[in-house]
Amino acid sequence: MSVHRDRLVKRILEETLDPVGETRREMEVEPDYLPRADFFFTPLSLPPEATWPRYLKLLYRMVQALCLFEFCTHPPDEHGVLDFVCKQFSLRNRRRQQGKDQALPYLWIMTCGRPVSAFAALGVEPAEGWPRGFYRVVPWLRLGFVVLPELERTRETQVLRLIGPASVRKEALAEMQAVPMEDKEHQAIHHFLAQLLHAIERDNLIN
Repeated sequence: MSVHRDRLVKRILEETLDPVGETRREMEVEPDYLPRADFFFTPLSLPPEATWPRYLKLLYRMVQALCLFEFCTHPPDEHGVLDFVCKQFSLRNRRRQQGKDQALPYLWIMTCGRPVSAFAALGVEPAEGWPRGFYRVVPWLRLGFVVLPELERTRETQVLRLIGPASVRKEALAEMQAVPMEDKEHQAIHHFLAQLLHAIERDNLIN
């Protein structure tokens, strides 16, 4: 993933998740282990579900527990997926050694294309109870995939689609900018976009 896209994706998640928890880029999963998790989130103050705005509802649902995010411009093969799972378990082991929560963090793999070979090799299936574009394996592994171009064009998927490939991102951005003033989420969405654009303007590596 290019530096530009990598930083943009992480900035989008920071702008949406910083108010409700702790976010960390390039999370070290184990001392002296070079590969790091792209993005790590600890929920601290998620509001009651009934109050979640529609444009954040799906993302909030994804982050109700400790979680890692890995972002893939190109669909990972099964070996790439297993490398991500190694980070997931390494982080769990490190936290256990530190006397912290021993639960396995949830791992979300966000990809700009369907990982056909990985899905076949690992027995990945559509995630029951989730929108189109969400996939999972056995529940105990706490591993989910989001194939960003497959997401439906709804208010609930807009923030996630901002993370997608350029054509998907532009479409989601246009939808958010077109939210009418009489919509009860107009102010919140436009404030989010303004904050995001301001953050991007201050980040020379995104520009």
